[in-house]
Amino acid sequence: EEAEGGAGRALPECFGALARRTERLVLCDFGRSSRLAEVPAAVGRLSRLTALELHGTRVRDLPAALAQCGQLAVLRVAASGLREVPRVLTALARLRELDLSRNRLVRLDAGALPAPGALRSIDLSRNALAALPEALGRLTALRVLALAHNRLERLPAALAACTALEVLDCGDNRLLGEEGLPRALLRLSTLRALSLARNALTAADLAAVAAPPALRALDLSGNKLENLPPLARGGAALADLRLDGNRLRVLPVSLGLASPALARLSVTANLLRHLPPSLACTRLPRSLHLRIAGNPGARDPASALYQPPAAEPPAAAEASEASEASEAEAAAAGGGAGGREAGPGEFSVRTLSAAERAQAGRVMSRLAELQRGREQVLE
Repeated sequence: EEAEGGAGRALPECFGALARRTERLVLCDFGRSSRLAEVPAAVGRLSRLTALELHGTRVRDLPAALAQCGQLAVLRVAASGLREVPRVLTALARLRELDLSRNRLVRLDAGALPAPGALRSIDLSRNALAALPEALGRLTALRVLALAHNRLERLPAALAACTALEVLDCGDNRLLGEEGLPRALLRLSTLRALSLARNALTAADLAAVAAPPALRALDLSGNKLENLPPLARGGAALADLRLDGNRLRVLPVSLGLASPALARLSVTANLLRHLPPSLACTRLPRSLHLRIAGNPGARDPASALYQPPAAEPPAAAEASEASEASEAEAAAAGGGAGGREAGPGEFSVRTLSAAERAQAGRVMSRLAELQRGREQVLE
């Protein structure tokens, strides 16, 4: 059974006696004049309670009596103005999911963390956190960690001890590239989804950061990438790569070869005129979904994908570059990938036949070797 409520600044003390069969309790805001200001100690009488959700309330803390809810597995206190993590969390031994998003948290004390062992998911997004404690590494069963929209410059090295971590969202922070991203963390064999979007990162910031071996989804959109760092070149498992709103002018020939599982590539609002032909050959799935709106090459997708760039006079090249930059800025201002309808800049690439793939694979392998040799010479 579940109960929902939203009236009154505090629930009546008889609440526990009236709802002993409650397994899920949802308390939400139905208007400014009736915002819940506190959760009464009577909630501790809900011996069967497994989920407690508070949304849009004025609750600043949780009662110590909540520790008596020994079955509590899900706790969501979102958009409630919390300034500190409730201390009662340390007593919730069976807690599996914790959501403290959209509050006013400025710090996360090590002493306020739930007991390790059961916790699988933590959402701390949309707060004002500037640092995280090394004690997070004790949460070895953690699978999902959401940290988007904070003020983080570094992630604790101890997070590498979270060997079950699968999803890490660090978008919209202030991460300092290699210095803020522990290498051991990105070597986790379990990490499948990573977002570093909108952190003002450059390719130099990520030059020494390699892609996690099992990574399937990577979001580097909204940064300052002028070329593709090793992290974005992915591996055998990479299926979804998002690079929208950067400053990319070219993608490496080896991209399609290094990521045979790639099914979605979004590069809107960049300065790309041409895409590597390797994206349409070798071991790709039946189709590759491309989003290229806001690039000069989006005017003619087929030409952008299959034809090499033509030589331009110096004056024309300068004029073209200026036009490309203004177009990319306008596309970025319009929302990049998130706010566009499917159109001319969005299309799928047909998989080649077996014979075509074999021939193209040989050609692309040779091109990749030549490019690697050129990069070594330039270094």
